[in-house]
Amino acid sequence: MKDYAVRQVIPWKLYDITDRVDDGSHYFTSDMADTILAALGKAQAVSALRIYGYVVMSNHYHLLVAARGAAELFQFLRVFHSDVARAINRGLSRRGRLWARRASIVRVSDEPEAQVARLRYILANSVKEGAVEHPSAWGGPHVAHYFESELPELAGDFVESFAGTLSAESHTARLRQPGPPQPFPIRISPLPHLAALSQDVYLSDMRHLMQAVAKFPHDREYGLDTHLYDPAAQRPPRQLPQLRTRARNADASTDEYVRKTVPPPRPPIIDGRRIRVFAHTAAARARLTRKREAFLQQYKEVSAEFRAGTLALEDFPRYCFSPPCPPIAEDPPVEALAAVAEPSNAA
Repeated sequence: MKDYAVRQVIPWKLYDITDRVDDGSHYFTSDMADTILAALGKAQAVSALRIYGYVVMSNHYHLLVAARGAAELFQFLRVFHSDVARAINRGLSRRGRLWARRASIVRVSDEPEAQVARLRYILANSVKEGAVEHPSAWGGPHVAHYFESELPELAGDFVESFAGTLSAESHTARLRQPGPPQPFPIRISPLPHLAALSQDVYLSDMRHLMQAVAKFPHDREYGLDTHLYDPAAQRPPRQLPQLRTRARNADASTDEYVRKTVPPPRPPIIDGRRIRVFAHTAAARARLTRKREAFLQQYKEVSAEFRAGTLALEDFPRYCFSPPCPPIAEDPPVEALAAVAEPSNAA
């Protein structure tokens, strides 16, 4: 059993998700931004996923999310990946798979430092590559646009209020409306340890963090001040909400990044192994790693007995993706039917 195929999604814990284009081509250009935004908003609406940060580069994306469980996260990825793949294949008259592999889903510890660090990394995308000078100037989908303007990102100019979780009935009715499909706004949640802050204070903190990213994009520690970890800590002078003071110049950001032909990203490596947990301290990383290894061991043992038919789905570890069912045993051949099926040798 391949390790990457074993997934455990603990309810409402943060996960870092990333995936890239199979051949490394730069398909996600500025003219595809609306399509990707519509797919991302629709996937969130049908899965009730919480999104804390996101960015879509020219050939890969990053997400910081939390879900109710494995089924909801699977639903989100299925809708988002399939909608984007169909749009790319249809628009470019291509065929075949778009995504390189199953999405990488990495647990982020409950430490505020680890969660803020992952959000800062997402904000640094497009700046650390030298494509733009500020995260909000990126021409593709980016959570920085919401932090800068306080308006949810939408495909095109369609804007409306969005409250609550979309039901299956209303989603189906909306898809059947005449005319072009209306995109869904992407709802951004504050980091769990900062959820008690008002929206103005949280957005002000994020703007200060984006300014730090713009100043030193490669220094992953710069800008991670105490007020981003402790809701009661003293904060820098607050900024009034501004409507995208840095205009999104798609022609000078996304397409320019494509022309640089940046090589496709590699999975993060630590000590020669792919990262399985994002944590701030070594103790937290070791604790979560031990839990993950125990889960994998239990999953593999139960899976072997499940395929043998001695265990049921209920015996698998909690919060994991359901495995494929074992093959159905063939019925013993019936002599009368076999005689009819075989051609007669008589003349």
